[in-house]
Amino acid sequence: EGTYSVSWQVLSADDGHFSKGAFAFSVGAGASSAASPVEQQAEVVASSTFREGVTIWVELLGQAILLGTLVVSVFIWRKIKTRGSPSIPEYEKRAERRLAILMLIGGVLVLVGIVAYLLVKVSGLLEIQPVPFFQRLAPFRATVDGRYLLVRGALAVVFLAVFLFSKQRIVNARRVTGAEVILLLLVLLITLDRARVSHAAASQFLPALSVMMNWIHLVFKELWVGGLVAMTVAVLPAA
Repeated sequence: EGTYSVSWQVLSADDGHFSKGAFAFSVGAGASSAASPVEQQAEVVASSTFREGVTIWVELLGQAILLGTLVVSVFIWRKIKTRGSPSIPEYEKRAERRLAILMLIGGVLVLVGIVAYLLVKVSGLLEIQPVPFFQRLAPFRATVDGRYLLVRGALAVVFLAVFLFSKQRIVNARRVTGAEVILLLLVLLITLDRARVSHAAASQFLPALSVMMNWIHLVFKELWVGGLVAMTVAVLPAA
């Protein structure tokens, strides 16, 4: 007989969030009345932090720059070059150089955001239970969030490799190239993986549809932001 307190902690297998809490219970009739104030002192704490939000913002900004710059380069800048007024070579080269730099910046931001997010998540777990780094890395990597994080990182590396290998061919092309199709598909896959680990995946009603709608919303939002950046930084100064 007596009053007992239970302290628990759990790592979500889906989004990788760490939560902890406590509650109390009593055994025996004599302890029930004394335990009632204690039983009300239950607390649940989740590990989502400002640092985690900043890393996600950096990754999303990089995705927006990648998608917006790619679409502007293929569907706007190329039309300006082929159908517009007589070209001025130095302006064209300046715009193409800025578009290429933006593409590199977007890829680097995605990778930086992913690595920073991974470090923030693992460091948060280390604060709860100080163990070697790789012992905390393995549990997070086993979550859905951790697996998709590594997939996005791999896709970003492939994107940068394809772009660097095909940059000159893309710049000189008059039509959509196969490399640009591959780059666009890679960006769309990155955004789809990001949508999969959002709160839309937790919907109780048709979660796959919820994820798809969130992905469409994310794509158009990033296209809007990234397109404005590409137009402002690269295309408009060369117009």
